[in-house]
Amino acid sequence: MLTIRGAIERLSKNRNQAFSILDKNLALLGDLRFVYERSETLEKREFVTQVFDTNLYYENGVYRTPYMLPVFTHNHLIMKKEGLLILKKGDFQTKIPLGAPEGIRTPIDGTGNHNSIH
Repeated sequence: MLTIRGAIERLSKNRNQAFSILDKNLALLGDLRFVYERSETLEKREFVTQVFDTNLYYENGVYRTPYMLPVFTHNHLIMKKEGLLILKKGDFQTKIPLGAPEGIRTPIDGTGNHNSIH
């Protein structure tokens, strides 16, 4: 019985310590710069993919995208003013090639059928 109580006390202390560490660092999760800089390369790549839905591209010295997660769009005018990012809906279709260099792509029409375009 003493062994079980000792284990419970030991685990409770570790749990309390874990919650203490979490409580001290929880605010850092809202600091995206901190989170991004602490991330590994693949984590950074996944973050960018999630925020821009794989539609981020670089043109004429500026990053451009037709999509950004809505939670981040409140800063897009500041980023545009500073020449960092241009958020322009509809830009994707005209700027990024939709298929191979030859222009081959297989879209799906409204019926779900595949139509080849050559």
